[in-house]
Amino acid sequence: MANFVQINRSYQARSRWEDIAKQITAGNDGYLNVGDSVSCTLKNGTEVVFDVLALNPYEPDSVAFGIRDIHWRKPWNERNTNAGGWHDTKIRQGLNSGEIFNLFPDDLVEMIAPRKIVQRIGGRTYESLDKFWLLSYTEVFGTDRGTDKTGDVGDVQFEFFKTKKNRVKFLNGEPYYHALRSPSVTNTTNFWYVSSLGPMTSYGASNSLGVCPCFIISKKKVS
Repeated sequence: MANFVQINRSYQARSRWEDIAKQITAGNDGYLNVGDSVSCTLKNGTEVVFDVLALNPYEPDSVAFGIRDIHWRKPWNERNTNAGGWHDTKIRQGLNSGEIFNLFPDDLVEMIAPRKIVQRIGGRTYESLDKFWLLSYTEVFGTDRGTDKTGDVGDVQFEFFKTKKNRVKFLNGEPYYHALRSPSVTNTTNFWYVSSLGPMTSYGASNSLGVCPCFIISKKKVS
């Protein structure tokens, strides 16, 4: 009996963000899978690639995307504090109304569903509604640390990051640190981040790390 081998094929297709959103709204049905990617051009001419991180992570008929490589380095805050968690960070403001936000194509921004992010820190609950956001500790590494050490409420691990090599991000072709939105709630200064080789650790909020925006396109946004 002959041995069989498996042939894996990939293809490229031109599309618009509006078309992609309509496919997601219609139930996706194999149109996009975890690990697929979409490339587009920012307003400054930079070509970027977004990976499909998860299908239906928080609601039906939705797809989570994340930028593949690092194009910006920013601190979480100007001062070395994690007070207020993600909700109060300077980088959150920049992703949703500042210089980075303003680089994304208008047709993409129009298709993105704002996402409610919840964190619980020191007995207080913080909520934000964001189009662009950084990954949480839980979305990359899972629930091993729990809310008491990450502040993450209601998050799940994205399928893409269950493959450990996918946790590594690159800056100018070299592996580099990238920031997460989860504070290290056992202290007052640190946020979690992913090291250049993929493990997690924490660092002071005033230090600049790679910024990797994510977003969700869902039926909730697109009719």
